[in-house]
Amino acid sequence: TGLNFNDGALVPITGSSGRGGSGTRRQRPSSDYGPSSAASVAQLAAVESRFPPEALGRLSCLGPDGRSIHSVAASSASAAANTGDRGTATRSNTEYSIVTHFLPLSGTRSSTTAGDDPDDDNGGNAYSYSEPGGGNGPSATKRSVDVVNTTLPEDVAASLAVDPPIGLICVDTESSRSGRRPRGHTAGGAAHSERGDDDDDGDDVKVVASLPLLCLYTARSAFVLRATYTVGSDGNYEAVANGTIESSFEPFEHHLLSASSSTRIVTILPGPGCGYQSSLLPSDVVCRPGAMLALMASDGEDSVVLFHGGTSASAVSVPLKRGYEDLGSDSSDSLVDVCFASPSPAAAGEEDSATVLFPSLSVLLLSRTGCVHAASPIVFDGALYSTRAVVNASQYLREEIDRLDNNDPAKPEEAVLWRRARAAAYFIDEAFGTLTDRSVYVKASALTGIRDGPQSSKEWPISIQGPMLAIPDVDDVPSPTGTYGCVVPFSGTGTGSSLVSGFAVGRIVSSSDGGTKQARVDIGILSSGATILPRFEFESEADADCVDEMLEGVAAFVEAIQFESPDVSQTEDLTRTRTTRCTLIPDPVDGSTLHHVSNSGVVTVTTNAVDLVGRKVGGNGHGDEEISTSAWSLLEVSAPAALEGVGVSGDAHLGHILVARSSDGSMEAINITAAQYLQEASKLASKNVAERALLPVSSAQTESDEALKAMESVPPLHELIAPITQDISSGLAGMGKIVGGATRPQDATTGTVATVLDTKASCEKEIILPLKQLHRLSTARRQLLQDMYESQMNQIEQLRNMVETLRVRMDATNDKKAVAEANATALSQRSAAVLSAARDLVPTITEAEHEYYMQLKRYDASSKKWQGHIDTMKKRADKLCDTAGSNPCALEISADDMTHMTELLKGQGNQLKFSTRKFDKLDRETKRIMKAAGVNDDSRGEGNGKENVQGQSQ
Repeated sequence: TGLNFNDGALVPITGSSGRGGSGTRRQRPSSDYGPSSAASVAQLAAVESRFPPEALGRLSCLGPDGRSIHSVAASSASAAANTGDRGTATRSNTEYSIVTHFLPLSGTRSSTTAGDDPDDDNGGNAYSYSEPGGGNGPSATKRSVDVVNTTLPEDVAASLAVDPPIGLICVDTESSRSGRRPRGHTAGGAAHSERGDDDDDGDDVKVVASLPLLCLYTARSAFVLRATYTVGSDGNYEAVANGTIESSFEPFEHHLLSASSSTRIVTILPGPGCGYQSSLLPSDVVCRPGAMLALMASDGEDSVVLFHGGTSASAVSVPLKRGYEDLGSDSSDSLVDVCFASPSPAAAGEEDSATVLFPSLSVLLLSRTGCVHAASPIVFDGALYSTRAVVNASQYLREEIDRLDNNDPAKPEEAVLWRRARAAAYFIDEAFGTLTDRSVYVKASALTGIRDGPQSSKEWPISIQGPMLAIPDVDDVPSPTGTYGCVVPFSGTGTGSSLVSGFAVGRIVSSSDGGTKQARVDIGILSSGATILPRFEFESEADADCVDEMLEGVAAFVEAIQFESPDVSQTEDLTRTRTTRCTLIPDPVDGSTLHHVSNSGVVTVTTNAVDLVGRKVGGNGHGDEEISTSAWSLLEVSAPAALEGVGVSGDAHLGHILVARSSDGSMEAINITAAQYLQEASKLASKNVAERALLPVSSAQTESDEALKAMESVPPLHELIAPITQDISSGLAGMGKIVGGATRPQDATTGTVATVLDTKASCEKEIILPLKQLHRLSTARRQLLQDMYESQMNQIEQLRNMVETLRVRMDATNDKKAVAEANATALSQRSAAVLSAARDLVPTITEAEHEYYMQLKRYDASSKKWQGHIDTMKKRADKLCDTAGSNPCALEISADDMTHMTELLKGQGNQLKFSTRKFDKLDRETKRIMKAAGVNDDSRGEGNGKENVQGQSQ
């Protein structure tokens, strides 16, 4: 079953102590990530989002080439909807559109010729860009359009009015569809020209360009949209172009109508090879445009539904269904997210490996309780797979079937694995057909056709495997009482081993006492290769339990990062603190980086956990290596604003950037490389200095610091007079020793006088002058102390006045409090009366009734949509009928043809007469046999056959 991470070899890495550089760590994201930080917070703190919490960060997607971002926008038809009372705007007045921004965002196009665009101030974003084929100089090519605004049709808008959108994904494979159209160029067949009829000079030529296929989905429906926009072929610059929805299609409409009324869409993923793909992962699977995977949930059952591309409702299959005990929305262990299992980038050059195909056929499923499951095979019809990988996988399964013993009672586990390998081999052979080495890719067949039998393996329902991993028991983090959010592949940089693949689980958790919710990311590893083989529902319960037990230990959590959040203000919106939604975006450039999107903003996490474990498993690791993890705030959002869409592009021309759309419609682009550089540079500074720099400094504290510095600049008095006192003491001691006290004046000699004069000079220098200096210092210090005394007395007087003022205010407040308490009883009685009256006036409905009314609205929207299609079909039928009525179909038959047809009719008559005689003979023989056998003859049936045959003959 692959590698087992419970063998003790990885204990230093998977420990839960969280200290010593391994295991679980707490990371506090730094809010100081560059000059764009303050601008981002200011721009993203304006308007509350119109979309539900499930849509957090999911209403934007990049084009297949990573050079355009498409977002869902909602605007109200009334001006009052943009005011503070946003809740008064009804959904029927909301207009939805798809807004496409070509990167770089307007205002940062270094490719624009200076002076061509007066509205371009070249500000706002910290990156530059030049068009392919252009340059950074004055001769650079300028693009024709910055933004394309595409209004959604009425039938789509009617569905969105009932169920708001929760996600937008790109399901196209052609990068030319999403590229911008520079001057004088079209994009590889994705554009064509239109010429006006009244313009012979060609001045009215228009270029129609196509946007990529987009899938906009709600909880009850999904729409695949194909849009175009028109620009002038002369290359004139247009800031905004209007797009048109050429066609819309609901791929899951038939499935949702036939399913339970409680069925809802949890999330939808583009098929492998569709949308913007990371350059790190092996691109061995390419699906048809429009292919997607949907995770759906209903009461007591989850399902994985595949749409294989195209425009036919028959291209939908349900390979996986999982039932569970329905204990309510808060207690049921339903599935909350799904992702494709991603092989390690180290396996990109290992096509000869026998098991490189199996991760491409697998998905990871996350349940509400935090358990990680797996499922295989997930195969899209018409998808291209590597022929060598399929051949090697089929050969590996054949070898496993030959190696395992199916008839040994002493080894029941081998019999279970033998049956699993045989079923997997049968499916691989039927899904991919006969393989040859002539082609590089093989086309998969996942839908049953005419040639497939009634028991085709393509119709086998697959089984869910595991759980392979449950929530880790970590002591130094709060109990995860919040709902698990999402699971994404986390491949690493490829410096590890192909034996290990990674994934990440993101969620919002709260402490056991229901405190502040905090974001958390768990990094997990999974044994690659043949760990997850195809398994199907016809397995016996004993076989399923046996294989699930083998899967225990093939995955492990190796790192947990929790972001410490500041205390939430009491005045902040309470709905912001209750949300448990988050979104993880793997970085397409750096496999060791992912971005956690929540209501607070975007936090970037970088860790080498997957690569380090891969090296240790592969035997290439060093004993002193430790997991290194860092996290920092890349974009901050203030309530009540929210990030409606986030995308990360790694285009070679644009650089490594993150583009976010706020609830006020503004777009913000951040250079991830520059932000990461500033984050790494900040680690070199002192931690204390960094913390002081983040603390706000008030004006009062600044004045206090200046006063303290002034006081500290004046040295203490004892330090000043100590050396002077020492000099005076030394001078007095010297005088006593030299002069003495026994020499009389009349006995003084010349030497004695000289000694006296010298002593006097010494006394003036060593005693008198220091005493004067000491007097001057004492006088100055006395004045300073007097000033300080007066100042302190003034401050004390001010404090007394302040205390008196506060006492007066407190008395007034107590009087007002008494009045308020006196009125509280009357107000409570009035409130109770108003509430009682309101209950009688406002109708109340149950949750079931509300769901019933919402379902009626959905049926009404669908009926209007179908009525439009029926009207269109009726018009076409009327035209055909009118054409048939004006030109009746008359057959002209020649005489020879009439003679030939008459002969044919006569021959048919003769054949009918012969058949009648033969039938009469058989009837007589039957009666004779019945009479000989003693069976009563039913006379009521006599002659019926003969009469029928005669009637046909006539």
